Amino acid sequence: MCKKIVIAAIVSICLVFTGCSTGQPKEEEKQINVKDTGRQEKNNTKADNTTKEKDKTNVKGELQLLSSQRMHFMSEAGYYYITEEEKELKDGTSGRHIMYMDFAAKQEVYLCAEPGCKHNNKNCTAVLASEEFGSAPLIFVCNDTLYVVSREYDKEGQVSSGTLLIGIGEDGYSYVEDPEIPVALYSMGLDGTNRTKEYTFEQGIMLDEDVLYDGKDIYLVTKKINSSSSKSSNQKTTYYYTASEYELVKYQTENAKLAKVCSLEFEDNIRWYIKGCHNNNVILYGTKYNKNLTLEERDKLETEELWEWSRDSKEVYACLDPVQGSIKEIYSIENDPNLYHSVVMSGDYLYISDEKTNKMEKLDIETGKIQKFVTSFNMHFWGTLSDKLYGAPWDQQSDDHTIYFVDINSGKIDHCTLVNHKNGWKLDIIGETGNQVLAIYDWDAEKDKDIKDKDVYDVKRKQYGLIDKKDLYQSKDRFEKIEMKGAGE
Repeated sequence: MCKKIVIAAIVSICLVFTGCSTGQPKEEEKQINVKDTGRQEKNNTKADNTTKEKDKTNVKGELQLLSSQRMHFMSEAGYYYITEEEKELKDGTSGRHIMYMDFAAKQEVYLCAEPGCKHNNKNCTAVLASEEFGSAPLIFVCNDTLYVVSREYDKEGQVSSGTLLIGIGEDGYSYVEDPEIPVALYSMGLDGTNRTKEYTFEQGIMLDEDVLYDGKDIYLVTKKINSSSSKSSNQKTTYYYTASEYELVKYQTENAKLAKVCSLEFEDNIRWYIKGCHNNNVILYGTKYNKNLTLEERDKLETEELWEWSRDSKEVYACLDPVQGSIKEIYSIENDPNLYHSVVMSGDYLYISDEKTNKMEKLDIETGKIQKFVTSFNMHFWGTLSDKLYGAPWDQQSDDHTIYFVDINSGKIDHCTLVNHKNGWKLDIIGETGNQVLAIYDWDAEKDKDIKDKDVYDVKRKQYGLIDKKDLYQSKDRFEKIEMKGAGE
C-alpha cells in the first residue's frame, strides 16, 4: 500500500522544539525487511519542528522538555521512530513497528533481536498492535528505559449518514478524538524487551504530545474529552467534542502513581501549549482572542472568519510556576493573517522573527528584556540546534531550498546550499548528536507522471545520514549514510 503525502508551501506561525535523552538497543537486527513504499510531494517552506536539542543527562533534578513529538525520538546514541504505515500482522490485525538507527553502526534495525523474526506477530518486540497502541503513540527514553504511550490522533470532523460530526478544540481546530481505548504508559528495555504496561489512565482522558522530565519523574499534559450536540434549522445534528480540564501531571517512576502538578487552565480563555522549560518553570504559548468564543463560533474558525478573528488575536508567551500553579505573561505579538512571525526557544532566550517589522529580536526569559538580534538579517525560523537557529529569509524564492544558519552567540550567518539529492528540495534536519547532525538528505523515489500540475514522487525509501556540523554549515556534502531496513518514518 502506498502512502500519499501532500507537501505544500506552508508558513507556520509558531514552532515547538524538544530535548532528548540517551539509549540504544543491545543487539543488531539480522532480518532484512521487504521494501516499503510511500509518496511525497514538494515542500519548500514548511516549518521543520522535528529538531532535538543536544542530549542532556539530568543530574540536578531540573525540569526539562524531553520531547514534543509523537512517534519519534532522538538520543545521543541513535534514533527511535514508529512507522506511520500500518502493516497486516499474521493474525489478520494490523500494527506499526519500532525502528532504531544505531549511529555507531550506521545501521537501521527493527527493535527486535530474535533471529529469523518476520516482525509480523504481536510477540515481536518491534511490533505495536494498532488496537492497543492507537494511531499516534508517543515514544521517548528516560533513564535508560524506553517508554511508549498509547495514543490516538486528533481526527478531523466528517459528515456521515447526514449527521455532521465536528470536534471543536480549545485551540479552535476541529477534531474528533476516540477515547474508547484508555491511554496507557508502557516501559521496556532499550532493545524493546521486557515490555510492561505500567499505568492506565482514566477512561476519556487523552494526552498532548509534550513530555517533561526532571531526572526522576515523567510529566505529561492530560485533557478530558466531553461531548455535546445541537440541531440546526435543517435538522442536522452537530456533535461538539471539546477538551477541558487541562492538567500538568507527574508520573512517579518509583511507585507507578500519577499525581496532579497543577492546572493549565486560567481565567484567560487561552489554550496553552508547552514551548520549553527554564529554571524549573514551564514556558507556555497560546492564542488570545479578543472575545470568549462559543462552540458555534469556534466551529466557524474553520472558515474565512478565522482570519477576521485572527486580526484581533495575539500570540502570547507565559512562564508557569508548576509548584505555585501561577502564570506570568512574558511576551505577546499580534497576529496578522497576511504577515507571519516565528518564535523559537533556545537556552535563556526566546528568539523572535517578525515579517511585518522585518527584524529579529531575542527576549531574555528571566528579565523580560528584548534586544536586537542580527539586525542585518531576518528569517523565518525552521528549527534550532544547540548553538544555531536555522531557516530561510522571509523573501526567499520558492525554488530556493537552501538553509541559513545563525550562530546564537556571535550572530554569524552560514548559508548552506546542500539540498535533497533527488530533486533539489530542502534537507530534512532531524536532530543533533555531539558534533553531527542527522538529516534526510535523499530519497529513493520516482516522479509520479499520473498527477499533473504538481511535483509528486513515489518515495520507496528516505535516505538518512550523519554529517559533521562544520561540513553542513560550509555546504560540504559529506553525509555518512545510514543503512536502511525500512522506508523511513
